[in-house]
Amino acid sequence: MRDTNPDDDARETRDPRTPPGEWGVDSDPRRGAPRVVLHVGFPKAGSTWLQDELWPRARNARPIPRPVVRREILVPSQLAFDARAARRAVLGRGGERAILSEEELVGNLHNGGLHGAMSREIAERLAHAFPDAHVVILLRSQLDMIASAYKQYVESGGTGSIHRFLRPARSPHKTPNFSLDFLDYDAHVRRFETLFGADAVHVHPFEDLRRDGRAFAQRLAADLDLDLDPEEISYSPRNVGFRRGTRRLLRVLNHFHDREIPNSSCIVGVPGLYPVLKRVAAQLNRAPWMGRHETLRDFLDAESIERIADRYRESNEELAKRRDLPLAVHGYPMPRDRR
Repeated sequence: MRDTNPDDDARETRDPRTPPGEWGVDSDPRRGAPRVVLHVGFPKAGSTWLQDELWPRARNARPIPRPVVRREILVPSQLAFDARAARRAVLGRGGERAILSEEELVGNLHNGGLHGAMSREIAERLAHAFPDAHVVILLRSQLDMIASAYKQYVESGGTGSIHRFLRPARSPHKTPNFSLDFLDYDAHVRRFETLFGADAVHVHPFEDLRRDGRAFAQRLAADLDLDLDPEEISYSPRNVGFRRGTRRLLRVLNHFHDREIPNSSCIVGVPGLYPVLKRVAAQLNRAPWMGRHETLRDFLDAESIERIADRYRESNEELAKRRDLPLAVHGYPMPRDRR
């Protein structure tokens, strides 16, 4: 007969509909605990601006430090994760509203959310730990996202061409890399709608932020009942990608650092070179003579781009209709006969 331990049973209980007593008095999501805002992603879609400018300006909610979010939500293994412990560690015992902002809560862009498995696991962890939360998801046109992801790959030390970057992994269940499947936004949004309820999931195109940052901030604050003054917020671009000259130069020099990057090659590994390259590249990138900022059309031919766009047309249309989003206006791939 197996010995039973009440603490072990509580740890195994993962149903977000668990009776309030299972969570303990100080962290019960059903008895007036702070409403939690979960900004889960996507990467390369305004996360730096939200984390540096908007969330810290909210007077009636406190941003949770990203290292805490990563430590409690992303780092634990599937067997080690404890929803009740994670909630207490993140929220503490106070009654303040809390904002968790970490773009990799939707999965890591460069490994496709670990072949999609981590994306699903983390979404379920969030639902188990914060069933009272509202979820914020920012999207970005897949074609722009791919170009931005490739430039980030080079910035991180990559040496491969975009064709090598986009090449599917031979054994994605063992060594996943960037995957076009990860950018099926409708699948991600549906998952969060199922876990939290459609009314608790707020989906916005990043392009709305680019077009009118002030209106975007006001709309998001109204959605989440955040008290903030738009006049206190800076709307200047953040985390701007590399210009053409900077990217090309860095891709060559990346062959000489000792950082391990998937789909990359090293000629001679010089210890300590990568941090120097990153600082120098950031300085050079400020110079207009380093060229313009590149789009996917600078990396791929029209036929290749159309093949990529075809992967997303139907799901984008479905998402746009269901959530009333102006994706076609912002240039997201849509069915050709209905754009």
